Order: sequence, then C-alpha cells, then structure tokens
Amino acid sequence: MDVTDEVMLSKTVSQCRNGITLVWATTSNTDFAYVNVPKYPTKQFPGEGVWSVFGNYSSDRLIKKYVRVFNDKVNGDSLNIIGTRVGFALVRILSY
Repeated sequence: MDVTDEVMLSKTVSQCRNGITLVWATTSNTDFAYVNVPKYPTKQFPGEGVWSVFGNYSSDRLIKKYVRVFNDKVNGDSLNIIGTRVGFALVRILSY
C-alpha cells in the first residue's frame, strides 16, 4: 500500500471485539503474514502508524510495511515502495 491507497473497513475498529488483522501476501500468494492491530491504540491514537514486520520464507529476508490505521479505514504510506518492502501487498483485512 503506497500513500495513495486507502481501504475503507466494512466494520469499524471500535465495533470489533479485539481489533483487526492485516493479511500481507507475496504477489504470487505463496507466503502470508498476519499482523494483529489491537483495538485500544487505534481508539486512543487514530491515524497513528503501525509497522508490520515479518519474514519471507521464499527469499529469507525481513519485510517491513507501514500503514496508518483509523477507526474506519487503513491508509498506505510511501515507505512501502522502497527497496525490500516491495513484493508484498495487503490482500485482506480481517475484523473480529
């Protein structure tokens, strides 16, 4: 997700019992990473950045992604298109 990307949530974070889960995947959908975003920080600090840090089995490298989470949406950031941060995309947001 780059700075121009925005995903509107079907259920707001405040309506979720615990928060949301960001599902990242390679462009070939072979590696997946699940990153939980708790409800509390989103409620207290709307729009604050969330780092997702996870490993990539296929290339044995560390991936870092950055998004801004609001109560009703998730925004991308220009940091996500730099260097080793490419090749993974946000493919789903789970609300629970």
